[in-house]
Amino acid sequence: MRPGRGLHPYPGAACDALRSVDGYLRDLEVDPGPCPMIWDPVEVEAQGHWYGRPESYYEEFPNRCVLERELGPVAG
Repeated sequence: MRPGRGLHPYPGAACDALRSVDGYLRDLEVDPGPCPMIWDPVEVEAQGHWYGRPESYYEEFPNRCVLERELGPVAG
């Protein structure tokens, strides 16, 4: 599948965000604004290739707000 295509709800924005960090999801910090201190954990796991480089990502976020602040459009 070509970048920016597929079933992702925001493929263009997600690809732009990933390009800004050369595909390293851990380096994303899209919106470092405040989030409520509510413990409602969300797990994220992703595996794939970034221009031929194998990538693997796993993170547990304390809640959906923190997930969205860190991963932005990549989180969908």
